[in-house]
Amino acid sequence: MLLCQLVNAVKPGILARINEKDTPFSHMENIGNYTKACERLRVTPTFDTIDLYEAKNMRVVAQNLHALARTARTLESYQGPLLSAQLERMQL
Repeated sequence: MLLCQLVNAVKPGILARINEKDTPFSHMENIGNYTKACERLRVTPTFDTIDLYEAKNMRVVAQNLHALARTARTLESYQGPLLSAQLERMQL
């Protein structure tokens, strides 16, 4: 749910619905919806649901979050906090 809320904060309304049920299916659905929203925003890299849900490739998940932060910086509609430049220079 947090990733869906995050991407909606960056681009309001990009996800019309967030599944609030606490079930594995709901969690995976939200992750998939988040990555689809990232694709619509042209955020790369994206990751597969399994990368996050089963912690298979957390490196690409972290890279995606940093890429979303860079994208947020370019959107006039986003007025929230940003990652610091120092954090973005760190190698993952």
